[in-house]
Amino acid sequence: MGKIIDEHVLAEMTETSDVRGLSEVFQKAENWDTREWAVVALGHICRDKRAEIDYNKLEMIKTLKDIVQVCEAERTGGTYRTACLENARMFLEGLREKLSPTTEERNASANEPISSSDVGIVESGKVELEEKLPELATKAYINEKLRFSIIPPKSWSIVEFPSRLVSILGSSVIFYAPTDGEKSAELEKLNNVEHIELGAIEEILDSLCYVPSVRFIVADTWGTLDEIIEKSKSVQQPFVEAVSERKMTVNDLVAYEYIRTLTHSKYASFVSKLEPTHMIKGVCFLDKGKLFDISLIAPKKDYANLLPVFEKSIQTFHIIEINE
Repeated sequence: MGKIIDEHVLAEMTETSDVRGLSEVFQKAENWDTREWAVVALGHICRDKRAEIDYNKLEMIKTLKDIVQVCEAERTGGTYRTACLENARMFLEGLREKLSPTTEERNASANEPISSSDVGIVESGKVELEEKLPELATKAYINEKLRFSIIPPKSWSIVEFPSRLVSILGSSVIFYAPTDGEKSAELEKLNNVEHIELGAIEEILDSLCYVPSVRFIVADTWGTLDEIIEKSKSVQQPFVEAVSERKMTVNDLVAYEYIRTLTHSKYASFVSKLEPTHMIKGVCFLDKGKLFDISLIAPKKDYANLLPVFEKSIQTFHIIEINE
């Protein structure tokens, strides 16, 4: 099996809730890179309420328990193994909350009754740290100039960049997750971004690269969403790798969702291959010649935990209509 499972196969397994197939991918994979993508796909099935086909909760629990056991038994794999272990444990904890009587009855009707051992499966996967439910702020962030509104995650900092810097920095607005210590001090400096030299801003942003963020790119463009997507695929991004993509709808808006890996390292240009350090999940919208690209960029250890609040926030996105 290849280093990373083919994105089309991964997308199909996720869309069809093929838990058994993803379990086989994990068990038969010859490397932890592929194993991690199988776990990430299982996580999407656990959380995606829009999945076309419902999945068997008990089969998912058993699969995740097997993954936890494999991860705990092996000591190779580095950050890939750690990410697999942490994510599988977290998904197990989430399923514990989902096992309502209705779900139990549905599984029982399929001749798969829940036994005391199944309860033990769930409990064995309980994470040590308390799982934080996704929370949003009480007020929406409204940017009339860029024509959009969205409710950000609770307690996240908002940084707006002046238009003269957007083409250089790449983002119009960034939401940063709560942080402390030195990173918090660096983040506070961006409150006066208008009065900071470009070089200093770039240094601050680089120092915050391991602080999870949601980035907004709003740009004039041409063509249809499909044409823009195809064009973007032709652009070479040496430290970014595609994982999956799909069309979706958010608040009656046609959108394009993508998942990528990112390798962030000052040595990346001198080393042929480094482990990805970050995960990216983005959603693009197109309206009246404006492209809205919103993406969660997070270190791999934080990605799965932040996905629920990012996805919840995306569901609040609205394009502001302008009366001409």
